[in-house]
Amino acid sequence: MRLKLVSSNSGPTFVQATEPSLADRTVGCSWMDTSATPGLLKAWTGSLWVILDYTDTVISGFGYDTGQRTSSPTSRVDKLTFKTESISSLVSSILHGNTEMGSCSSDYKGFFCGGWNTSTAYSNVNSLVFFNDSISTVTSNTQHSFFDCASVDSSAAGYFGAIALALGSYYNYIDKLSFSGETTSSLASTLTLARYSGAGTESDTKGFVSGGYYSGGVTNQTDKITFATDATAAATSGLAQIRYIPFGVSSSANGYIGGGSSTGGVSPLTSIDRLVFASETDSLITSGLPTALVGPAGCYSPDAGYQCAGRLAGGSGVSTVTRLLYSNESVAAVTSTLTITGYYGTATEC
Repeated sequence: MRLKLVSSNSGPTFVQATEPSLADRTVGCSWMDTSATPGLLKAWTGSLWVILDYTDTVISGFGYDTGQRTSSPTSRVDKLTFKTESISSLVSSILHGNTEMGSCSSDYKGFFCGGWNTSTAYSNVNSLVFFNDSISTVTSNTQHSFFDCASVDSSAAGYFGAIALALGSYYNYIDKLSFSGETTSSLASTLTLARYSGAGTESDTKGFVSGGYYSGGVTNQTDKITFATDATAAATSGLAQIRYIPFGVSSSANGYIGGGSSTGGVSPLTSIDRLVFASETDSLITSGLPTALVGPAGCYSPDAGYQCAGRLAGGSGVSTVTRLLYSNESVAAVTSTLTITGYYGTATEC
């Protein structure tokens, strides 16, 4: 996700309860939103308001987790505030009780796509407006009804690859959601290996789909999508550890792919791969998850990646959240937990 940093010292300052009109806004202008108690200082990026603290430091943003599976999939959306690492549940919810969805983010909206309810695959696209946390469905559906996918996003579009259309099916299709106009299409290019349940990470120029399950079992294959051309190819290196249903998070320099299963069943892993974007080389980092988990969700700020929920070896879910700090690649549990215990959810961020 590409977060825009702005200063509260540029442009005019508005102090009012209602959002300033578009005609009055300039990039970098600030607004003290007095409808909140206490008031919230916000800055305009050109496409959305971001919350500032009172020393001009931009709050990194928020992560949104949904689709966690318990006895059945849930439509609840939990919100993780990165700065305080506190968690709350949104009033709004997604259209269906789906699990194993794809997710992506534009500068001002998050999208939750596809998924299934343990019997039916969906093609619906839910949009979440970051400014007010409202949720609605997009007019366009994805080109395939899918679940168990890996998701990546550029500044212009979200991509969903390594998908399943039915239980036990493997496909190399890639569906694309263009943020401008919120239209969908299917890429002419495909992944080099048909599979499902991989993880997605992204640099500014490329998306990477790593791991998953194919006709021969669990794989370490990593493919790349070049955003400028939508061309696909195998990355230079595969994962150091084969993984099925892992989570993926991205820093500016690296992708991190962690947890998941080493078999087609529930054989959870604690280890975390590091994919260096510049060289497309991969290795395991020293730190691992505190608990071995299959099917955790992942979201990230510029400073850290977060693992949300997941499935234990015994089959039950958890509500725990773990932080991977990019600066030193240390891993630690977050004090707050999700409001629901589950696994096979999805997450995105702003």
